[in-house]
Amino acid sequence: MRVSILWESGAPRLPFHLRIRLRKVLKRAAGVERIPAATLVQLIFTDDEGIKAYNRRYRGIDAATDVLSFPQFQPGETIAGPDLPGIEKTPLGDIVVSHPRGVAQAASYGHSAERELCFLALHGFLHLLGYDHEEEEERRRMERRSEEILSSLGIER
Repeated sequence: MRVSILWESGAPRLPFHLRIRLRKVLKRAAGVERIPAATLVQLIFTDDEGIKAYNRRYRGIDAATDVLSFPQFQPGETIAGPDLPGIEKTPLGDIVVSHPRGVAQAASYGHSAERELCFLALHGFLHLLGYDHEEEEERRRMERRSEEILSSLGIER
């Protein structure tokens, strides 16, 4: 799976080691979830105003949040490989993370900003795959999967 990392709306460019770690987290999740190798995910870092604009435009909510996901496929739909000439990767979707919100949340939770940004990217990725946390059992399932993947890479709270 290819992970493209982008920055917009004044979000700082992430250090190289963090970009590598984010890619490892998402690729580990893709492997655990059996996502085809010919898949593309875009991870977009923005600021609170940027994510607020996404939230307002696509969800009708005029507020900043920490992470948003925009899946290309509906839950349960088969993720098919590319079938058009010149298309190398099938887009799974986009994950948008508010960098300043992630850093602030890390401080309030007492762990590193790196851990929180990895968690938010993974959280968004799991949403792309249909995971949710509206119901308690869904929340526990998503939380278990997140902890399993992060722990396997030595990313602890």
